[in-house]
Amino acid sequence: MRRRRALLAVAAVVVLGAGAGGAAVAVGGGSGVVPRAAAASYPGPAVRLASCGVVQKPRGCRSPDRRWSVVMGTDGLDCLVSVRHAGTHSFKRAYDSRRGGCDVAVWVEPHLLLFGQGGLGGPYRVLSLDAASGKVRPVANFLAFAVSANERWLTGELRPKGAPPLVAVVSLHNHECRVVTQAHGSSQSVLVAPGGGAGGLGPPTASPFRQSVGWIREPNRHGKLSVASGPGVGFTRDSKSLIVAVDHWSDKTGAYHRRLVQIPLSASHRPCPALVTARSVQKSAFGAWPYFRPRHPTGFPLTLHVHRARGRISSIKVTVTTGYHDSVLRLLVLRGSPLGSGGPGPNHPAVFQERVRMTNLPGHGDLPAGMPLATWTGTLSPTTWKGDCEAKRYEVYAEIGPAKPAPKHVYSPQDQALGSAWFRCQA
Repeated sequence: MRRRRALLAVAAVVVLGAGAGGAAVAVGGGSGVVPRAAAASYPGPAVRLASCGVVQKPRGCRSPDRRWSVVMGTDGLDCLVSVRHAGTHSFKRAYDSRRGGCDVAVWVEPHLLLFGQGGLGGPYRVLSLDAASGKVRPVANFLAFAVSANERWLTGELRPKGAPPLVAVVSLHNHECRVVTQAHGSSQSVLVAPGGGAGGLGPPTASPFRQSVGWIREPNRHGKLSVASGPGVGFTRDSKSLIVAVDHWSDKTGAYHRRLVQIPLSASHRPCPALVTARSVQKSAFGAWPYFRPRHPTGFPLTLHVHRARGRISSIKVTVTTGYHDSVLRLLVLRGSPLGSGGPGPNHPAVFQERVRMTNLPGHGDLPAGMPLATWTGTLSPTTWKGDCEAKRYEVYAEIGPAKPAPKHVYSPQDQALGSAWFRCQA
């Protein structure tokens, strides 16, 4: 199952927290961004209509009036949705797709459900299911979404191909769609869907956001409302404004820097591009999200940049990445034969090794599998290897593990072993 998150624009920082106060302004300046609005009093932490949570349970996720239940079956590749009326004993199939998994279901009316679906062979999108009629309709092509507390607005993130990410709102009553804000170029991204327990915000990069984000459910007239217990993004309690996370990549610091911005919906007048609400679109219409921007992009978790002088290696620049925070790297240079078991051993002893702490990278909610969250870059010199640079084969080998090892005999998914291709020190 995949959670879809995305990642920007610039304005005043809104310090969020349970019951926090402050000032907020709309994002302004630049093409495609809503006009600057007058400062408004901050009404409270971000809120959203609560999602069903786990909907694979036998009883399913019940509607607010308890008359309907929905069950989703998904393995990340297929999406199967079934509904059951309270007066019946079996579920009836309402939706079946093999173009990606489904997740995040939200009841917005006694018999109307919104859910996210996509990935694999199709675009990410939000669909509505009328439990009474069994009809499923596309609502918006959002990578991630949230619903306002008054059940009138659907908001989400997406990135049209060749354009910066944007945040839009769609009226659930008349289907009107408006752009709330759009990032400025490839170094920015915008995030509005609140995500799961981590709020989709990832690690904080500024002091106002050091606390983690949680979502507390409180009763409302239509079931449950989720309220951010930290600097969350989504709607304000009165459903009249959006709290948007604005991420800006800095080449100077090599990290994303985040601000939270409150934008009144009344300041949004720009119609959405057709891609947002198109009933049928291809996955190729969407651009890639800038989750991670390394100074020297790497396609494989272990990459080498070899420098030679007079026919022999003078230095090797090594970059190692991993999909886990708080990782420790043991880097080795092995000499010998590429045959036999991998890693250090009798056939290929280590001629150099060192243990270093990897640098954490900012996360943006639930990342796709393999997205780097920690990295290390260093330069190796053969003059420091045992035996210097002989006319033999060599391999750079990396062992990655957690900074705090798991108890003995307990496997940690963070444990990794990576090896480069074997190479000769002399040409």
